[in-house]
Amino acid sequence: MWRITQITVDGGNHSSIICGGDPSNEQIVGPTGPIGGNWVLVIPGRGYLKMSDKGNSVQGPGDWSVAFTSSSTNWFYKGEGDCRISIKGDGQFTVSGGSNTINGQLSFEYKLPLAHFPLSSFYLQINRTASMAANRFNANTPNDTNATPGPLEEKFGTIVNDVEMQGPLDESEVFLVLDTNVLLNSLNIFADFLKDIEKLKISVIIVIPRAVLNELDYQKSDPNKRDLQWFSRRASSWIFEEMRRTKHVKGQALSETTSADQRYLSNDEKILQCAVYFCDKHRRRTVLCTGDTILCARGETEAQLRDNLSIMKFDPQAASSSRRLAAFIWPTALPEEFKQFSPHDKNYKQSSVMKEDNSMDMDVDDDDSTLTFVDARNLLHLQVAKHFKSLLAELVLHLERKKRAASDGASQSVHASRSIHARSLRPAHGKKVSEWTVGELLSYLEFTDLSLEAILQPLPRLETFLTEPYQGRGARRGQEWSPADWLKALRKLKEIGQRWEKECSILGSLKDLEPHLKVVFGQAMQI
Repeated sequence: MWRITQITVDGGNHSSIICGGDPSNEQIVGPTGPIGGNWVLVIPGRGYLKMSDKGNSVQGPGDWSVAFTSSSTNWFYKGEGDCRISIKGDGQFTVSGGSNTINGQLSFEYKLPLAHFPLSSFYLQINRTASMAANRFNANTPNDTNATPGPLEEKFGTIVNDVEMQGPLDESEVFLVLDTNVLLNSLNIFADFLKDIEKLKISVIIVIPRAVLNELDYQKSDPNKRDLQWFSRRASSWIFEEMRRTKHVKGQALSETTSADQRYLSNDEKILQCAVYFCDKHRRRTVLCTGDTILCARGETEAQLRDNLSIMKFDPQAASSSRRLAAFIWPTALPEEFKQFSPHDKNYKQSSVMKEDNSMDMDVDDDDSTLTFVDARNLLHLQVAKHFKSLLAELVLHLERKKRAASDGASQSVHASRSIHARSLRPAHGKKVSEWTVGELLSYLEFTDLSLEAILQPLPRLETFLTEPYQGRGARRGQEWSPADWLKALRKLKEIGQRWEKECSILGSLKDLEPHLKVVFGQAMQI
């Protein structure tokens, strides 16, 4: 595979083209002498182009985009298909795509987006320089160190096409393997990261090892893990929902392991083998996230034997974020790239330590586990709103399947009951159930069981309580709901859980939530 490292073009004013692949294995290809005159570079679509004159740049979405800034003018263009760049020997350039054309004499940069190449694998920059540069461009490939290049347009076209043929999605694919402890303590980080990579269209697969799924399932019913059960349920629910919703989250299949017989392996060994399997099998960058010191040590031993395996240690006491996770995965990326990822925010977790809201010993250097009671109520309320909305959506999906089956069996009858046609109450927008609002989910349940309406009507409205702060009328932070309001709202959820006890896990989640209500309110609260 040929990669462009540097081209120096001699045409009065000079242009340099830099393209880096693996820094430890770069290959230099291209013409052997100075080049004058005009030439054309065609860049396949699905990328973006940035132009700047003083280090400032503008970029935008789309299959590709062109933008540059100067002291008096701002330009922006985006389009689909190939981006055609024509550069004259005097340093002038023209960029065209579709019906739009931009002319200029500024430096500019083209990079394939994260969705198609890892940040460190492809970099192309064309700079206009004012002085004569030495001829540093030589033909050099592993098989033919004296290769005779063709015209620059032809050579460039061949190289760019070869890059495109690698399959950009596969090239950029990163596997993120999660240990149980990071899901328990840092679920918010991975939820944020998932939203970020979907928004940015980055090809990352979050892998949940089978051993992790088994551990989470065991913790939900282990009386000795009472303080972890709320977090285990949240993690299990999130995994189930996202595996159903997106291809960015997958579980480890039985065949996806380096050992056929795992009966005598510890869970740590099984999780590590999962990471090693995806690294070796797919030859893609694989990152194992864990807070376990022993697993980190074992992982580093394997990582020393592999270029594509990395171990990220999570400290439950330290602050972290989607942004920091991205910086670890793509260490050579430009700092500006990470601004698109979610920053750090506090999180209520099992290791959280409560301090009085007006405590004089609160220090700005307190670790990430130190929370005021006000912060803890707000953060726990966010967890409650997201978790129970997910469980309500899961319940509605279950009822939909049952009613669809009943409808199929009774479709020929003119006496079909009203409940069979409950699907008619689906919102008109046609979105997936997972995208419904809390109000739409509750309306569906009220229509399915008419006696529920009288229970849900009194204040506080369950719909309002389960809506994230300021995302709907009356929705507010956890601290702004009184303890009595919390109990009234949660008892309404209990009524729903009792009506459909076999179809949902709402009752179990409410039971696991109770100890944490005591933590954040400083008093026992029985739902």
